Amino acid sequence: FDLGLRVPEDVGIAGCDELEEGRYMATPLTTVGAPLHAMCEAAWELLLNRIRKPDSPVRHIHIPSELIVRESTQRS
Repeated sequence: FDLGLRVPEDVGIAGCDELEEGRYMATPLTTVGAPLHAMCEAAWELLLNRIRKPDSPVRHIHIPSELIVRESTQRS
């Protein structure tokens, strides 16, 4: 249903998957882009490590991401 809100004048919207369709919406969608290949490689490495060494300490990794600003969060 329609609440009468306008994007981006009344509310900003952002996604988190960098879906290609987001750039072609009536109001192009701001998104966070993360390198899927790097995330999959890291997940696989962590899983294999856990299988081989179940008692190993928890590891934290950082995979850089990018904020892709488009019209859905930019006020005029």
